[in-house]
Amino acid sequence: MTLPVLVVSEWSTTTPETPVCGEILKNLSLTDADQKLLDAMSRTTLRCTELRSGLSIKVGQHIGTVNLSSLRLVIKPKIRILRAYP
Repeated sequence: MTLPVLVVSEWSTTTPETPVCGEILKNLSLTDADQKLLDAMSRTTLRCTELRSGLSIKVGQHIGTVNLSSLRLVIKPKIRILRAYP
């Protein structure tokens, strides 16, 4: 089974009501394994909250990929690095 992928920027909040990408979060919930993983990551600024309508994801200063049981979360830097070409 392929997990849905949600790509967000650091310093962002995504809820089931967020246009376009929020649709992925509708009706999702955290498993015990997900909760243990998030608890182990408690020093990061990644917060997943269960709502009646699905998951809310709040990202602070965190970049990387987090695999939950029902979702793959990819967090990209908010600032894009532009390369100077000669």
